[in-house]
Amino acid sequence: MIETATRADDRPNGTRLAAIVFLGPLVGTILGVGGLFLADPPDEVFLADPEFSLVILSFGYLFGLVPAMLAAFAYWAVYPRVSHWSLAKLIPLCLGLGAISGVLGIIIVVSTFENRLTVAMPITALGAWAGAIALTATALPFRKRPS
Repeated sequence: MIETATRADDRPNGTRLAAIVFLGPLVGTILGVGGLFLADPPDEVFLADPEFSLVILSFGYLFGLVPAMLAAFAYWAVYPRVSHWSLAKLIPLCLGLGAISGVLGIIIVVSTFENRLTVAMPITALGAWAGAIALTATALPFRKRPS
């Protein structure tokens, strides 16, 4: 019979969740800004301004906090059921959870700024891509192996 009760030690630790919440937006911002710059390279003068770069990174980080919190909660919720899975199964799971969290989080953030429900496809797709990679990069490294 499958045991459905979860113990406190079946959950990811606070350090893992903090990494998802605080490092995830940084990973997503770097990926997002890098992807935008690859798609449409800016002028060299544009990149030379450190204050503008700091503003871009700050806004990207702030936009990524809500998706990161959603991703951390989703990872925390499913972890007891999947903690024994192999890495080959956990990678697609984290990619999917991160993408869904990224889409929902970006819709929440953009809709809050716009003061109405807004689903802008370019930024939503960017949120999905950044969320998928960010959750996978922050949730899986250094995890305990199943025993």
